[in-house]
Amino acid sequence: MTAQIPRRRELAEFLRSRRARVTPADVGLPNGGGLRRTPGLRREEVALLAGVGVTWYTWLEQGREINPSDEVLASIARTLRLSSAETDHVFRLARVQPHVNGTASALPDVLRRLVEHQEPAPAMLIDGRWDLLAWNSSAEEIYRYDQVPAGERNAAWLLFGWPLMREVLLDWPYHARRVLAAIRASSVDLLDDERFNAVLDRLRREFPEVRRWWDDHEVAPKTLAHKRLRHPTRGIIEVEEVVLRPGVAPELQLIVNLPL
Repeated sequence: MTAQIPRRRELAEFLRSRRARVTPADVGLPNGGGLRRTPGLRREEVALLAGVGVTWYTWLEQGREINPSDEVLASIARTLRLSSAETDHVFRLARVQPHVNGTASALPDVLRRLVEHQEPAPAMLIDGRWDLLAWNSSAEEIYRYDQVPAGERNAAWLLFGWPLMREVLLDWPYHARRVLAAIRASSVDLLDDERFNAVLDRLRREFPEVRRWWDDHEVAPKTLAHKRLRHPTRGIIEVEEVVLRPGVAPELQLIVNLPL
């Protein structure tokens, strides 16, 4: 039961953050006049609109040990006007999940070759903890991963802690926030993972942007993205980032930057 505590805590914080973003006017309620001490909806308003008890919903936001049904979760998601990604995040947090190993026990050679054969497109492979497992020469030419200590080759850490990233990746703040939202979406299975939490704690400790953006609780799976990169010899190049999950190792992500 102890392993479920981080999951319940994350669900509670996420629901509070989303409740604060919905105004009474958004859901057709009067604001009651005067100043509201609570940003967004009050708990009793969410409970009323979702058709659940106020005490029960309060317990949910307090991270107590309760088991909401699918219907109740869906009703709360509609009341809080959650996106499909946010709704999925709530369901995954509220359900007991089997432990997922963040990394593959052995990287299949076929996947290493797959990364290499994406040339001339920069490509890399990361695991469930966002650790960098393999990359091709085109990615090395841009990002210089070989110069990063092996223990710091984590996509989340590299984005903030490897200075070259801010030089190479134009519109860095936008993409940094996008990646953090994707990390949160995938973090449900890693809330009790020591390495993942160590990386996240270090990021929050050393970079104010991470503390600020992570606490916004944005959730958005990593899919397609248009990126502009500063190439060391070719100048500014434009790529379409594609994220794929190999069938032989679905816990991994193959990231390919297709030149436009």
